[in-house]
Amino acid sequence: MQKKEERMDIAEVLARRRPQRIAKRAMDISLSAAALAVLGYGSQEISTALKGIDMDALPLEEIIRQALKKMVK
Repeated sequence: MQKKEERMDIAEVLARRRPQRIAKRAMDISLSAAALAVLGYGSQEISTALKGIDMDALPLEEIIRQALKKMVK
């Protein structure tokens, strides 16, 4: 007897991954903001520095690195 392969269409795959991406993005924003706050930056500075950084494509360390670079300019 042959096993039936479960096939998912692209919408199902994306629907399953979307909550994970949203959770990762929220966690990265929270952790990067906390790291910058520990370094003494204020909430307005942190918000401005994190704006425009691609949270989905970058690891946490790179998000913080890019935010710090924006702050020293």
